[in-house]
Amino acid sequence: MKLICIMLTGGNREAVAPEAALSVADQVDLFVLIDTGTSEAAIAAIMAAVGQDKCVVYQYQEEFYISKGRNFAIESGEAEIAERGWDNETYWLMVLDTDERMRFRDVDAKAELATTDATVVICWDTQRRYNKERFFKVPVAGRYEPNEFSHEEFQDPNAVKAIHPTITFDEVPKSKEETDALMTQVEANCRRWITAHPQNPRPWFYLANTLVYFARFEEAKNAYLQHTRLTPHEMERGWSMYRIAMCHDEIGHSYAQEAVRLSKLDSDNNDEVQRFLVAATSEYEDGLMIACTGMRWAPYMPELPWAAAYLSLKLGRNYDCLTWANLAITLGETLTWDPLPLRVLRLGFQVSGWRTRADGTCVRPRTGPWESRRWRS
Repeated sequence: MKLICIMLTGGNREAVAPEAALSVADQVDLFVLIDTGTSEAAIAAIMAAVGQDKCVVYQYQEEFYISKGRNFAIESGEAEIAERGWDNETYWLMVLDTDERMRFRDVDAKAELATTDATVVICWDTQRRYNKERFFKVPVAGRYEPNEFSHEEFQDPNAVKAIHPTITFDEVPKSKEETDALMTQVEANCRRWITAHPQNPRPWFYLANTLVYFARFEEAKNAYLQHTRLTPHEMERGWSMYRIAMCHDEIGHSYAQEAVRLSKLDSDNNDEVQRFLVAATSEYEDGLMIACTGMRWAPYMPELPWAAAYLSLKLGRNYDCLTWANLAITLGETLTWDPLPLRVLRLGFQVSGWRTRADGTCVRPRTGPWESRRWRS
């Protein structure tokens, strides 16, 4: 078996790229580096770190979109395999960004890949906040979509996916300036995406997330609401309802903070203080109603009763808060199934699967999750 690491090297990331390559250098047979036109220094730094003889460079010359770039990287990896004439081998591609570091925990990746019947292997970040498709068995039938905008999603209806229990990754935090620039670009791309494909729900969700980053919560609420109208998936609808509820909380919090500020200035501001407190209460009430509406579509999501508990607490409804909180705890502790096709693990809430102890070791859940059935032990 051979494992080829494919890396998009754009963005002048020479300060962080070598560490990314070194985190996988002992595991992979070859680095396929994609030069997007702004990455000469990063490529030189990677070659200096892992050895020039272990690297090959492909030039990407089109207008850059992350999905299109990742697809080009996959195609370049497959082309390099064909070019070298490697025969009678099993090949896997590993996607790695320059700001990522793989954590193998003494696991031999190639030995692990040899044991799975999956064609796509997913890895969690070390905090288990989100996961990514990381390893792809060659030939790779699927591709990242959409091809012309941001926020890629790997699509292959025939792929057999597995989540690896212990291989994880870290991501180097971006500076505020880098994040601001990225989110500004994402907003622009999402708006172009919406114009080109107005019935596609995905850009509305990503646009809303971007607006939340910029604290434009009223706009974000509308974008999430549009997503709920367009998506056919109940869980996606539930997530948007949860986010809308949290937007109401943010707006209500700003009103409450203004009431506190005015109350400290002058006792003559009582009318204004009351006006802001009423506005805050109204936002909390609306957020609670949204969370409850979300439960109609996704009653298995612990986040929705959690939001209801949190907003009930802010409204002074302590008994309601306890009731909703107990429901959230119950769902979070006992839910070991997933209603989506292929039993894909949900984002954002650790329901089933392997759990990581403080010492870094992993424990199997009491009931066998989807990935333990896919992964031969």
